[in-house]
Amino acid sequence: MNFGELEQRMSKEKKYVVVYIRSKYCTYCLMQEAQIKKNQRLKQKLDSSFYFVKGLAENDSVIVFNHKKYTNPKPEKPYQVNDFINVYGKNEKGFVAYPLWLYFDRDYRLILRFYGLMPPENILKVLDEIEKADTPNNDQYHE
Repeated sequence: MNFGELEQRMSKEKKYVVVYIRSKYCTYCLMQEAQIKKNQRLKQKLDSSFYFVKGLAENDSVIVFNHKKYTNPKPEKPYQVNDFINVYGKNEKGFVAYPLWLYFDRDYRLILRFYGLMPPENILKVLDEIEKADTPNNDQYHE
């Protein structure tokens, strides 16, 4: 799905959001996308339990995320990224790398950022941990 679809769906049903950002200059991103396409379990989990948004770092259109608009200030320049990347993709030192994985809770709060090629098994582990953390521990209600 794209960012526009995310806004519509979140207004109807809130879910955790997984944002995958690639760069058009990134060969590892091509490898990541091929891995995602091949792994049916990963595709099914991303499609059913989460909102999975794919984007391009050098996006020259407006990205709307959590009711805020992000633009690419100089889309004519190579390697210029959309401000969404500047806000959510960079770490404390201003570093960003691709592929970029961003995991958000139901209120659009960033809970995890990961840079680089991520094996599908590891992505599934992260998704499983997010689901597990989100499930209330019913044992506490039993004596």
